[in-house]
Amino acid sequence: MAIYRRKVNVRKVWWVRVNHKGLKASRVCASKGDAKLAESDLLQRLKRRAGQAEQHGEMPATIKALFDAYVADLEARGKGPAVTDQTLRAATEAVSGGQIASLDIIAQRLGACVQARVSR
Repeated sequence: MAIYRRKVNVRKVWWVRVNHKGLKASRVCASKGDAKLAESDLLQRLKRRAGQAEQHGEMPATIKALFDAYVADLEARGKGPAVTDQTLRAATEAVSGGQIASLDIIAQRLGACVQARVSR
């Protein structure tokens, strides 16, 4: 955490830099008082983000969650139900009895679904 007096585009400003658990943030402020407030604000935000990242890191990653996110992304981009159904069929084929055949196969099939839809 540091507060510097710097010149930015000919005017002198206060530059705040904060690091917390590998996350970095900075802000330019007009006065030193604003910079001190910004420093504490940035640090709180980084601590919150680091806590969220740790919390999400503890959650087990599942293929179902991956495909649900992918289908939601397809729908958000305006893709029709045919594309999402085809994607889910490919996912179901790739996963047999709860065991994943191979992540490469899943990636190839998802790529093939997208390519087939784009080429139409």
